[in-house]
Amino acid sequence: MSAPQTNLEVQKRRHIVPLIGIAAAALFGVLILVYWLYEEVEQADPQPAGETIETPATTSPPAVTEPAPTADPGTQPTPLAPEPAPQGGENPTDAPVTPQTTP
Repeated sequence: MSAPQTNLEVQKRRHIVPLIGIAAAALFGVLILVYWLYEEVEQADPQPAGETIETPATTSPPAVTEPAPTADPGTQPTPLAPEPAPQGGENPTDAPVTPQTTP
């Protein structure tokens, strides 16, 4: 089916006002966004004029740390003794915590 009346000049006259309204609404929205962003930048806390952050301009490499000393290959650290299992109906979370000492 085709349109019964296809007079393009009449259709242009009828649609020009709504198209201008749509373009004006889009332009208004863009202007509101630009204004909002401008206000956000203006209200941001700037860095005080007297305080400037200076980073030292060094060309030396970062400090090298020494690796941790290792034990002799023939010796191994003594493992900790396991904690004894709770006896009876004791709840292990209620038992007092005692630190273990290593020999």
